[in-house]
Amino acid sequence: MLDGLSRVPSTAELVARIDAMGACGVPNYFGPQRFGRNDANLALAASLFAGKKLRRDKRGFAISAARAQIFNAILGRRVAAGSWDRILPGELANLDGSGSVFKVEAVDATLAARARALDIHPTGTLWGVPSPSAATAEVAALESAVAEDFREFADGLLAGGVAAAARPLRVRPAGLRARLNGERQLCLAFSLPKGAFATALLAELAEVEDAAISA
Repeated sequence: MLDGLSRVPSTAELVARIDAMGACGVPNYFGPQRFGRNDANLALAASLFAGKKLRRDKRGFAISAARAQIFNAILGRRVAAGSWDRILPGELANLDGSGSVFKVEAVDATLAARARALDIHPTGTLWGVPSPSAATAEVAALESAVAEDFREFADGLLAGGVAAAARPLRVRPAGLRARLNGERQLCLAFSLPKGAFATALLAELAEVEDAAISA
């Protein structure tokens, strides 16, 4: 159930958004939980990369938050460019429902159709080694430009030997169902694959405040 909506969309808006989410998927952002209350995990990352020694668990939180920050910025750039839901030449494509990726040198009609059918998804880099980005061409240029905005984190991840990975830019919510209870309550039912965040999906419907994070 969605509570704490800053602005309640009309019923028509909600229906249109939910239909689009089921048909086209949603941007696979990391949710605010990854960054901690008041971005505490990002502060840990800044301390870690400045040379402070952290306990193993806190170090893990810091590294995860740093990678999530860069990834979300890459995804945000792709959303702004209108390319978050289509395959670009030179990137790694993810096979839906799996961790398998393959390099796309050129996009043909078959690959474009598979992307529209949500059979494959574009990916963004979770920063690390052996190279900052396994992508090439336009995608590599975009990701490298984003990483420059987070140079401290990007350099720290490379220096720490964190292994790079590819994360899908898009996620498909399964079994998405919605029901309105009165004028201010929306009940949603859906499931997401491992690593996806429900808060990212809800953010596509309305402005949502996560009380557990903001308290």
